[in-house]
Amino acid sequence: MSDPVTPAASAAADTAGLGRTLVDTFGKGWAKGDVPLLMSVFSDDAVFIETPFAQPRAGRDAILNYWRDVPVHQAEVTFTTGEVFTVGPWFSAEYKVTFRRRRTGEPDDLSRLGKDYLIALAQPSERMAGFDTR
Repeated sequence: MSDPVTPAASAAADTAGLGRTLVDTFGKGWAKGDVPLLMSVFSDDAVFIETPFAQPRAGRDAILNYWRDVPVHQAEVTFTTGEVFTVGPWFSAEYKVTFRRRRTGEPDDLSRLGKDYLIALAQPSERMAGFDTR
């Protein structure tokens, strides 16, 4: 006989599944330079924080202003992620991005910034309300 699924376990599985979908969609948008796809994961009131010391970008317009030019400067982008971890409605995942700078042709993997983590709040609307990379 199997153990019954508790509401907390079910909610964690739902958050992990939603987190995986959001992270994969975000990464696919970044890798393909598809800004509308990348932006599809953000709620209207989302806040994006690029680095721990960066000013938060609040709202879709501010986030779009950041991401709009990224495909102009990055080529050959790869985006990979690890496991999605959840606590309540929050999820996080470690990710790695590599790309070639279009202007110089130099490769970059952002490793100079340390490990990259995506930390977000999954909304019932199935969009991210918060996004913080550390």
